[in-house]
Amino acid sequence: MPGILAFVAIAINAGLIWQASKCFGAISDLPEYYGAARLVITGCGAQVYDLLALSKIENQCFPELAGRAIGLMLPPVAIPLLVPLGFCPVDLVPVIWKIVNIAALLFSLYLLKRIFVLDTCAFLWLTAWFALAGPVYEALRIDQLAPILLFAFSLALWACKYGHPYIAGVALALLGIKPQQAWPFLLLLLAQRRLAPLLTASVTSFVFTLTAFLLLGVSGVVKYVMVFSSIAQPFMQPELGATVRGQLLRIFPQASELVMLVSMFVLIAASAAIFFAAKEFAGSKYALEIGTLLAMPLGLVTSLHCHDYDLILLLPSMIVLVKYFDKFKQGRWLYFVFAAILFSFMLPVYAEVHYNWLLKGAIVNPYFLALLILSLGSFYIVYLNREEFQP
Repeated sequence: MPGILAFVAIAINAGLIWQASKCFGAISDLPEYYGAARLVITGCGAQVYDLLALSKIENQCFPELAGRAIGLMLPPVAIPLLVPLGFCPVDLVPVIWKIVNIAALLFSLYLLKRIFVLDTCAFLWLTAWFALAGPVYEALRIDQLAPILLFAFSLALWACKYGHPYIAGVALALLGIKPQQAWPFLLLLLAQRRLAPLLTASVTSFVFTLTAFLLLGVSGVVKYVMVFSSIAQPFMQPELGATVRGQLLRIFPQASELVMLVSMFVLIAASAAIFFAAKEFAGSKYALEIGTLLAMPLGLVTSLHCHDYDLILLLPSMIVLVKYFDKFKQGRWLYFVFAAILFSFMLPVYAEVHYNWLLKGAIVNPYFLALLILSLGSFYIVYLNREEFQP
């Protein structure tokens, strides 16, 4: 039965993605990555963060954009990783990018199966749910980087668990191209004194940054700072995120500066909670698993920016809840809440909430509430059963 469900779920997602590909020009984020790579390759790296220059090459490469402009908001450290994409033929790059993203998701599932020692039945159930998860569909639909980030996160978890700190560090550097998503896991590693992955990640990120300076020049990097500070909010649409900042912006859209200030204070408080909670279990054989469960949901909901597709990074935390069900002997009523939250992220519920609720300007973001409850619920159930996981 789970095998059939997994096959059907994958087929449904594939069909939906195929249909969405017909609207490439209206929805895909790939042109910003490909356009930036082409600018670097043609010796115009300093113009990567120039919206007019980037829009021009995007529309030259993909006429179906019909004048649509997509600004690149990734930090300069990501540029060296995008450059290989620019060597792909423009007519093949949409297919190649889809294959890369799908492969990243499949490898992520494989690594998570190894990390948590899932049997075949559990793995197939996981695959079925994952294939119908709204964030997965959204990431593939608009050609986002989230699947690659999930692979980086999964690889880092696998490497930390099985004693490969240098591989973990390189994977963390890849995850760090979206620093706000990497932050909670970095705090976890710091709290548990896993210094080798952190040092390796720092060195690797420094190499990426130095390479970015060589490719973009000082003027290109300065342009990123200027553009990010002036137009980032309209392009990034933070009000769509299931975050504290996103929810506050839906309520107080005209008070973006005050909302940012409040969100930063919340992020600092959440970071402290993650650090000390991870430190509490540092000597446990379940340190990495429990730390991940506590760090990622709270880290993402208090992040200064996190879109729905980025929520696929919650997958390892969800597996921890299922894998260690037998150890969570107290507070099991919370599993009904967790199950309802997971169901709410599945298609077609996700599509209804995202397209017919959030994009139409609803004041309350149900996914912010869901993620907040998941974060607090995870802390509470671990607290109730802390003796099961302490050294």
